[in-house]
Amino acid sequence: MQVGVSVSGCLTGVWDDLATKAGLAEQIRKNTVAYADGCGELMSFINTKKVDAILGWDAFKNLNMQTMDITGLPKELQVHRSTAIGVITFSKNKKLANGFIDFLTSEKGKKIYEEYGWHHAK
Repeated sequence: MQVGVSVSGCLTGVWDDLATKAGLAEQIRKNTVAYADGCGELMSFINTKKVDAILGWDAFKNLNMQTMDITGLPKELQVHRSTAIGVITFSKNKKLANGFIDFLTSEKGKKIYEEYGWHHAK
């Protein structure tokens, strides 16, 4: 089996965390033939059949289901990462940017995130 992993972006280190927890780091490392620069490139590996499997987020289940199957992991193997949002100092419209943050952190915004597989810290 040929595997693709991401070595930058939001997936940096995720494949290694997962492989180590599962006791499969060396096996996966030996089978890794493609190294992506983030989620988009990683998804292209599976969609172009460059690899047989990729290690990514469960949110991928909302993308390109005609070209891949998603396999869930047991809770003890799952890897979680945080994300953040903020307004840059040179923003041209800080009021609008802050409004967007308010929306994302609202109950409606949280519900949309959850629909796409993201989880809010409680």
